[in-house]
Formats: sequence, structure tokens, C-alpha cells
Amino acid sequence: MLSWWGRHVWWFAGGGLALTVLGALALVVTRSGSTLEVGDQVASMVGGTTALLGLPVSLASLVIAVRQERARPGPSPAELTDQLARAVERQWSREGAARGLFRPDPLEVRWRSTDRPVGPAPGEVVPSPAGRVTRLKFNGDVRGAAAAFRRLPRRQLVVIGAPGAGKTSLAVLLVRDLARDRPSGEPVPVLLPLAGWLPRHDFGEWLVQGLRAEYPFLGDLAGELVAGGQILPVLDGLDEIPAELRARAVEELTAAIGDRPVVVTCRAEEYAEVIAVVGTPLASAAVIELEPVAVPHIIRYLPAGQIDGERRWDPVVQRLRSEPDGPLATTLSTPLMVFLARTAYTAPPADPRELLRFPSSEELVTHLLAGFLPAVYGDGSRAERWLGHLARMLKARGTTDIAWWLLDRPKPPERSRSLMATVLDPPPRPTRLAFQPPAFFLPIVMSTVLTPIVLPVVRLLSGEPVGSLKEVVAQGTVVGFFLGLTYASLLGFRAPVSDDEITDPPASLRADRLVTLWAVTGPGAVAATLSGLVFGVTDGAAAGARAAVTFGLITAGVTTFLHLWFSSYSRWPAYLRYCLRHSLRRRLPVRLMTFLEDAYRRGVLRKVGAVYQFRHLTLQEYLAERPRVR
Repeated sequence: MLSWWGRHVWWFAGGGLALTVLGALALVVTRSGSTLEVGDQVASMVGGTTALLGLPVSLASLVIAVRQERARPGPSPAELTDQLARAVERQWSREGAARGLFRPDPLEVRWRSTDRPVGPAPGEVVPSPAGRVTRLKFNGDVRGAAAAFRRLPRRQLVVIGAPGAGKTSLAVLLVRDLARDRPSGEPVPVLLPLAGWLPRHDFGEWLVQGLRAEYPFLGDLAGELVAGGQILPVLDGLDEIPAELRARAVEELTAAIGDRPVVVTCRAEEYAEVIAVVGTPLASAAVIELEPVAVPHIIRYLPAGQIDGERRWDPVVQRLRSEPDGPLATTLSTPLMVFLARTAYTAPPADPRELLRFPSSEELVTHLLAGFLPAVYGDGSRAERWLGHLARMLKARGTTDIAWWLLDRPKPPERSRSLMATVLDPPPRPTRLAFQPPAFFLPIVMSTVLTPIVLPVVRLLSGEPVGSLKEVVAQGTVVGFFLGLTYASLLGFRAPVSDDEITDPPASLRADRLVTLWAVTGPGAVAATLSGLVFGVTDGAAAGARAAVTFGLITAGVTTFLHLWFSSYSRWPAYLRYCLRHSLRRRLPVRLMTFLEDAYRRGVLRKVGAVYQFRHLTLQEYLAERPRVR
């Protein structure tokens, strides 16, 4: 446990500096003498007192900081995993609700053990006594996936299905339910896009970096949780890894996972191809395949919750019943296409009988994709042009993540990776405004102490007379104090966003913007106030006004320059420049974040941590390949 002094040393340091300045001003007011003499005495007192106070405080702060880091009691592994489980449950409960997974009339989607030759022998999935033949018949509904997963002895699972079959939705429900009902000691499920991993990078290191990026409060302890088997990785989208790397990915995943629990999702055809190349299954994972949505479930889902829904959808229902294997029933056999059809024809002016005009499944799929955005936004909306630009940008970068703080970054030489893919060079993260006493006071103290020492050297190099010791200390102290204030403003009010903020893009943008605005305006205002007060008392009102303007503009100018030049400090200026540039070209709206959040509420986009993604990769691919909307 730290002493009371150790916990409050930074407040003493700041209070000491403030009392020094106030004491000097009080002395000026009460003393008599000429203005120049009084100013000289004030400067000497400020410089001497600050120097005497600054050096021991600086040394003490470094010692206490080291001791504090060593002595700070961290959370136990059990407490940390419980905290992570709560964060995961909150995150995916919000996202699942936004995706409509918890609505009163959800679409029923079922799964079963796959008949494809892609999994291990049943006896490897469920060990049985010697001589007994094991038959693995595994089936259920997506809402009961968590209970079924817990029945697996090794808790290793691969989920496959057709494009749009609901693999990601099953993963979201699985993660939410496992985190919500997690018994003590059970690993915490964490959903990560597998597209962010390149097999030539160590999987364990990538998993640790992904945890740190998604849940910053874990910090360095993320590695301990992974090493201790406290994390259940739910890896979504093996098929989004480049085709030439998938076989190596399966081999390295099998070696890295061993007997630990894991969940992987992949498109069925792509998974069958990669397993045929590898020749061995992924670990000892059971493989389940999402079934096509049954016609009775489609019929029940399409008109639900709509005004006069049964009458309007009756022609479609009759076609589905009469042709259960026809193009209409085949197309609507995936949750994505059923959702698109229901969205496009919910409003009464739209006539569901249009779905009967298309003779082939391919034509109907194109029609449903083309009609989704007009149904959501209305005909003639500029949203189609903006979303099309975003889809093409993502395709060019080889990613699915719309991360606002990375929009201005060009595509790297190698294949661009998602938010959690960058292992060796993590992207800059948004920051929030929060007072950090050590980072604020240390630059002020050190600059105030060191500037009087450096000032004579500068004068000698410039050929100016050094002056008396009193003059050097006085001037160096004043200059050092305001220089330190500039650095303090850049460091003392910046902190990483919290685990709740990082899962909400608008909140992280607002926090980062507030940091920038404070660093640009706050130091200038403080510098103007202090300099005007000091010089106004010593040299008169006119001199105080000139000093206030001078020091305020210099300080604000320096901080503004640093923010605009070093974009890694704060991402909001670069984001703002990106929005303005592309809005002038009519590619994106000026208020891009407002547009993205609106698209999320309309169901066009989804959130994965702090990034947006299109609701489904099929929709992103369609918008990226269609002709540009003028």
C-alpha cells in the first residue's frame, strides 16, 4: 500500500508551483519600489523557489513512480477474467440487439453435424471406451448453440455454411450466451475476425494483440490470460484469409490450439477445399453445418409484424408451398436473403409479387441486393453513392473494417489487415480527455529547472552576453515555465479510451476531438492568463496585454502545429481532413460519423468493436462491383 504522500505527491508539486507564483504576486502588491525593481525581485523569487522545489520533486516523482508501478496491486486472474466476461457480454448484447437477433419473431435457423468429409472421426471428437463405435449426431437451433457447445468434451467447433447462412450470427449468439452464463473458471469467449491474421505471424502473439486492441483495460495481462488458457477464441471467417494461405492457417491453428477450446467459422465450400488440401482436420473440432431455412420458417417470418402482411405476401407464400425447390425457395433459404426480401417489401406501397418475376436464383439475388438500399433510404438517396465509395475503398485495401482513425492511411505494401491484425506496428488509437497529474507536472518542473541551465549556452552560441546569474535564472525560469506548460498540455490531458468507449466509434471520436480542441486552445488560454497577470502587475496593464497576446499565440501556435503535423498523437485532425477532401469530391458526407451511425441504426452496417462493417460481406462485394452511382 502506498503512503498518503506517495498517492498525492503530484498534487503537492502542482500546488507548490501555484503557491510560488501567487506568493510572488502577493509580495509585489504589498511592496513598494520601482516597477523594474519589483519585476526583477518577482522573477528572482519565482526562479529560485521553483528551482529549489523542482529538482527534489522531479527526483522524488521518478522514485515514487517506479515504486508505485511495482507496488500497485493488480487484479487477480479470476477478477480480470470476470471483468472481461462482463465487457464481452455487454458488447455483444448491444450488437446482437442491433442485428435483430433477439427480436420476438426471429428467423429459425437450424444446424446439424455435417455430412462432408471435413471433420475428425467421431471418436476423436467424443472419446469413447475401446471397442465402442461412436456415432456423432449433433443438431439444434442457433439459439441453443452455447448449450450444445458445452456438451463437447474438448469444446472445439467449426461452423460452416453457405454465404449468408448465419455463421456470424451464430458466433455472436454463442459468445453472448457463453459470457452471460459463464461458470467460474471457464474461459472467456472473445470474437475476433480471422481475416486479421496472416499465418506467417505467430497466432498466439496475434491473439494477444487482438485482445489488447479490443479490450485496452487488459494491457500486458492479456498475454497471461492467453498463456493460462483463460481465453476461448471465436474466430470468424476463415474464408476471408487469402486462398493461398488457408491451408497453412489450418495447420498452424491446429498446432497452436492443441487441446484448448476454439470456434472457427467458414463458408462450407471453401472449408471443404482447404481440408482436402491439408489432408487432416482442424484439431479435434466437431464440424456443424447450417441448414437452409425451411419453407415453413420462411413463410412464418416474411409477413410477421406487418400491416395486412398475410394478404400482401399470400402470392409469395403460395409459390413457396407449390415449388419448395424452385428458384424463389432456393434464394430465400439463407437468413441474409430472407432479411433483404422482408426489408424491401415491408412498406405497403411495395408489392411482394415482384419476387415472382425472376426465373433464376441469380437474378433474384441481384434484385434483392439492388433493392436493399433504396428500401432503407428511399430512391435517389446519396447514401448509395457514399456506401459504394466505402465498399470500393475497403476492397482496395483488402479489409472489411471501417475504422475512422485509419481512413487517411494508404494501403500498406502487403495485404491490408483489419484492426486486430497489426502485430508489429499497431495503429494509433483514439484518446480521451483525462487529467494525468504525472504527465502534466513533470514537463513543467523539468523545463523550469533545465531552461536556466541551457539559456547561457544558447546566448553564447548566438554571440549575446550571458548576463548576471540573477538575470539568467529569472528569464530562464519564465521561459521554461511556459515551454513546460506547452508540453504538459500535450501529455497531461491525454489517456487511452476505456473499454466501453472503444466499442463505440462515435464516443471514441468525440473523446479524441476533445483532446485536440483542448490541446489547441487550453494551453494558449492558460499561458495568456498567467503571462498577462505577471507582466501586468510588474510592468503595467499595457505590458501585460502584450505579454498575454504574445505568450498565448505562441503556445497555441506550437500545440496546433504539433497536432496537425504529428497525426499519430490525435487522429481527429487527419479524420477531419479526410472527410473534407472526399466531401468536396462528392464521395462522402462531411459528417461521416453521423452517416455511419445512421447506417448502423438502419441495419446497413454492423459494429465489431470500434469499427464498422457492412452487414454482410456479400453486400459489400456487391456495392464494390456495381457501377458507380452519379
